[in-house]
Amino acid sequence: MQMRKACLSAIVTVFISLVLTVLPLAGCGGGSSDGAKQLTLAVNSGVEGDALKQAARDYEAQTGVHINIAEFPYANLFEKELVDLNAKTGAYDLIMLDDPWFPRFASADVLTDLKPFYERRGQAAGPDDDFVPNSLALCRHPYQTGALYALPYVGNSQLFFYRKDVFQKHALKEPATWDEVLAATKIIQEREAAGAPGGGKMYGYVMRAAQGNAAVADFMPIFWAFGAEMFDASGRPTVNSAEGIAALKFMLELGKYAPPGYASFNADDVSAHLLQGTAAMSINWPAWISSFSDPAKSKVTGQMAFTVMPGAKNPGRAEIGN
Repeated sequence: MQMRKACLSAIVTVFISLVLTVLPLAGCGGGSSDGAKQLTLAVNSGVEGDALKQAARDYEAQTGVHINIAEFPYANLFEKELVDLNAKTGAYDLIMLDDPWFPRFASADVLTDLKPFYERRGQAAGPDDDFVPNSLALCRHPYQTGALYALPYVGNSQLFFYRKDVFQKHALKEPATWDEVLAATKIIQEREAAGAPGGGKMYGYVMRAAQGNAAVADFMPIFWAFGAEMFDASGRPTVNSAEGIAALKFMLELGKYAPPGYASFNADDVSAHLLQGTAAMSINWPAWISSFSDPAKSKVTGQMAFTVMPGAKNPGRAEIGN
């Protein structure tokens, strides 16, 4: 267990290997038959995993340490990591954590404080100042004030994606408010009954609403825009305020124009609909931009546009990711 705990801290070297001098990994990983050390990294399959594969190759070239990448769909990644945590098998030396999962692992005493790594590099102050402060705060436990147990990998901030060709076709302007999103959704749904590649139906909007993080991620930008807040000044929950209820009703109305089964969708499902051209709008993460531009993955190459989050009573606000 101590070996696994020590090696979890090495995730920093994989995440920043392309831009910084890598950190020493003495004592980590198991020896292979040829004497080279290796580590196993559990990651989300898809665009995040693809980027890490290249980083791992570069890292091995610099250090001789081989990174075995274990890829899992987002829906299964947490379960795989949690099973390993509870069983204490040490199957993974390095793990990718979505930020909602982080407190559970950080409080379980299986992650290593990264401060000594920085001190050995002469950076007693910690990470470089080019990290977004709010993203870096998520990597500390307790939040913002505690020890640094991880580093942001993606550092995402949500964007609003839409099909610019479809908007131009129907003389629609880039939506600045959620009311404009709903109005455009209705028009597209009505006029694009056979507008998807291959003549299939194009849905005006696609969202992820699977229980837990998925539903929260797509709801919060609407929630905030409608003027709602999670807590009042005294720390009491205010999710069921008039503004919060109005935001939920709006999201359910928007869901009427989403593909069937959206209540169980996660980020991969949303991206699949956008890539296949079967949905015209959605909230998504910048990490997917490369896939939207890849003809091998996308049927709408060059047609996806993105902008800041729409507003309502308040200006648009977005979640930040890991």
